[in-house]
Amino acid sequence: MVVLTGDMATATALRQHLPASLVVLGAQPATLADRITRRALGEGPPISGDLRRGLAGPELAAATTAAEAEASALRAPPGAPLLPTDGADPDHLAASALALAGVAPQSGNTPNSSRSWPTFR
Repeated sequence: MVVLTGDMATATALRQHLPASLVVLGAQPATLADRITRRALGEGPPISGDLRRGLAGPELAAATTAAEAEASALRAPPGAPLLPTDGADPDHLAASALALAGVAPQSGNTPNSSRSWPTFR
């Protein structure tokens, strides 16, 4: 499974060249704002090049506005299911995405709830 964030053009291109299923994840504006604010405060796993860590004031507001605009403009390609992430348990969300993509989890490669960082719900 390949996971892409915010790059529908690449996902669509990959889908044209690989035997792949596409599942689009979506969230409501309030959920996005909460997640971005929490990342700015340092919550979540460390991600190389994370531009949201440490944002505050106008920069944080601009990042939230940009994410909400991008999400509202997101259009899933025909046949790609949209999976809402609002309030979803990450392990359940991963299992749902795999099921929608027609992929069965492999033994020893199932979602793991033993994270060492706060999860976004």
